[in-house]
Amino acid sequence: IYPGWRGKGIATEASRWAIQLLKQHPEIFRIYAFCDAEHEASKAVLRKAGLVEEATLHRWMRFLNQGSKPKDCTFFFLPTEA
Repeated sequence: IYPGWRGKGIATEASRWAIQLLKQHPEIFRIYAFCDAEHEASKAVLRKAGLVEEATLHRWMRFLNQGSKPKDCTFFFLPTEA
């Protein structure tokens, strides 16, 4: 999100919208996401969208805007209805 637009709920609303869209497809049985483990704002967006933290994946992803070193990521999933 462009810096001037951060903190306005845009990413949370977009995440919720995407989840609702995905839930309309019965062939999709698991919804998950991940983000930089150090990026608290991203983790907050995913939690607000209803996802639950499941694991930390060590040295799992390289983020182009953060250099070439692999970073730890936090893995989230959306609990399914029983």
